[in-house]
Amino acid sequence: MIASALIALSGYQLIFIGLFSAIYARSMRMVEYDRITKLIARFMNLERGLLLGIFLTSLGFFYILLLIRHWIDSGFRSLPMLNQDIFGFTVFILGLRTIFFLSLALESQNKVAVTTSVK
Repeated sequence: MIASALIALSGYQLIFIGLFSAIYARSMRMVEYDRITKLIARFMNLERGLLLGIFLTSLGFFYILLLIRHWIDSGFRSLPMLNQDIFGFTVFILGLRTIFFLSLALESQNKVAVTTSVK
């Protein structure tokens, strides 16, 4: 379960590195958007990215709270299963990364669009 969480987080990170590099290359007029980046740029905006990130973060946070509540109700005797902990924290971290990276990427894309229209 630890390896699958690590793979999920690493894959998510690679997706955002690709998105950042495409936005940067487009802003420097080195390349045009490819098909996948056009699709992401068309359907994903700052508000949708923040909503997705807030949803994932909240889902992970409330799942972790549920696990803590079960642990407290058991009198601090039986810890939740490790798989459940890993799942909750993975979803929580994916939500935080979504909020941070999408807001950063889309905001930098908007700044590039503004500066190129001013020149």
